[in-house]
Amino acid sequence: MEVSDQTAASFADLLDHKLNLLIEQGYSVRCIFAVVPDIERLFVARGESAVMLDCDPGQDRAWYGQFELTPALDAEQTMVMYGRGENFQISELDKLPSAAPLADAA
Repeated sequence: MEVSDQTAASFADLLDHKLNLLIEQGYSVRCIFAVVPDIERLFVARGESAVMLDCDPGQDRAWYGQFELTPALDAEQTMVMYGRGENFQISELDKLPSAAPLADAA
């Protein structure tokens, strides 16, 4: 599958925007579960250094910036695990909270 630069940039920008919104709202992002085409989009948009393999060869994981990135082989969409304290949830990227904080943000 060939990914256009524009499609790749749009996905990478959306992912960055959603991650930044979560952090601004006081959430921690534990992991990004990305479908393979979206991982390809990150490489096209941000270059080869966008996704880094863990430096420990015994670990089967990668990183997108400070966020753990795991291939979601059985998923249909990229998802993000986020939360506060010990309360975490997984949400598809397009269903993540937008600019308004959730009710428990206080």
